[in-house]
Amino acid sequence: KRAGKTTSVSNKFSFKTGDSIRIHVIANTDAFAYIILKEGSQGEKSILFPDPQFHDDNKLKAARDYALPQNGFMTFDKNPGSEKLTL
Repeated sequence: KRAGKTTSVSNKFSFKTGDSIRIHVIANTDAFAYIILKEGSQGEKSILFPDPQFHDDNKLKAARDYALPQNGFMTFDKNPGSEKLTL
């Protein structure tokens, strides 16, 4: 999501400060989803999803398309650089 417009992009897209994202996933088996920031632009690490503050449900059923997070978006901060995520 950039400047109020939501667009589907690949993992090769270059994001900018203020851009917001959701990650779409289709599991091939029932599972639990976690999005982990392995390395932020300033070296930080954290669990981005599920976020207990928002009561995210990370249970996935096989063969269904899920947007993570289900409600809202994850927004890039003002620190430029590479962000490495793992799902």
